[in-house]
Amino acid sequence: MVYKVSNVSPADINLEDHAFRITTTQDKASLLESIEKFGLLQPPTIWPHATGLIVVSGFRRIRACQQLGLQAIPARWVAKDLRPLDCLRMALTENITQRALNLV
Repeated sequence: MVYKVSNVSPADINLEDHAFRITTTQDKASLLESIEKFGLLQPPTIWPHATGLIVVSGFRRIRACQQLGLQAIPARWVAKDLRPLDCLRMALTENITQRALNLV
């Protein structure tokens, strides 16, 4: 899949839509420290939808960037016409490669 990568304002991303949220763990200080020290190494994935920019993966990263006061962050944009099921598959794939998932 080809992604467009470009900067986006965290304020423009709809963090209230949890359709693709996999992890419910809270932000860790280490994530903030990492982004502050090295920048955002793994851009979040967003889906331009009719209701706004929807997070496919990277909720915690986006929140950390907001807490740090970043005005623009790099993001991977998936195609607007991508099916929601494919977005869910992407979210699962990215999260399962990072940590074990809790099926509950």
